[in-house]
Amino acid sequence: MTKLYIDHDTCPVLDDVLRLASERAVTIELVTANPTLPPPYPGVTVVFRPPRAGAVAWINGSVLPDDLCATGDADLANRCLSRGARVLKPNGDFYGSDPRQGQRSGAAVIPAPTLAERLLFLQTLETLLPA
Repeated sequence: MTKLYIDHDTCPVLDDVLRLASERAVTIELVTANPTLPPPYPGVTVVFRPPRAGAVAWINGSVLPDDLCATGDADLANRCLSRGARVLKPNGDFYGSDPRQGQRSGAAVIPAPTLAERLLFLQTLETLLPA
């Protein structure tokens, strides 16, 4: 079963992702280096791993082939891709030219998405999650 890993610290589309994934009954790991309250959605586990490097390491050590990760962190994305996971940027694009092939991005964290990019992200996520 596909699991969705959300990098809470770099994912500005968090509420939209949680709503959609909970509607699809997908298991969600919400990983953060900062204390946060559990969101009001079923199937969400909050994983608190400070500092930031701890959260990145936890996702990297947990993600499996065919899992999905939502992050704005290019380094984490490349690590997940090397493990066979699919990785979405908050703007709706995949990291790398192919979701299975990692390419290093020039920026460590991508800019916040526009409204159009948020909608593209949700449309892309909707096609990737089981119905």
